Amino acid sequence: MSIVGSIQAGTSGDYRLILVKSVLDGSMAIVLAAAYGVGVLFSSLFILVYQGFFTLAGSWLAPLLGKTGINELSAVGGILIIMIAFSLLDIKHFKTADYLLGMFIAPLLVALSPYIVALIPALN
Repeated sequence: MSIVGSIQAGTSGDYRLILVKSVLDGSMAIVLAAAYGVGVLFSSLFILVYQGFFTLAGSWLAPLLGKTGINELSAVGGILIIMIAFSLLDIKHFKTADYLLGMFIAPLLVALSPYIVALIPALN
């Protein structure tokens, strides 16, 4: 949710997913701070850095990806979130991190699709 929500916030300005994750992180931080102390506060700096990076990267990549690339990126992100939900519910266990590369490959294929389509008649 961090990566997908941050990229979605950067590309389309839709902050709903990242705000839901913030509420989840905040409530877990309260529980963990009660158990482990002030060290939990320092982890928020790391979260700020990497979510901020993906948000800024999303705003930078939005003109390059276009509407179709952003849709494909959101689709792959949605599938990753469904995979996490299946793992949490013990329906099926996925190694979700193995599929993170798809978030980069899907928009790349969309960007390259006009060139790939132009090559198909040449192959016949």
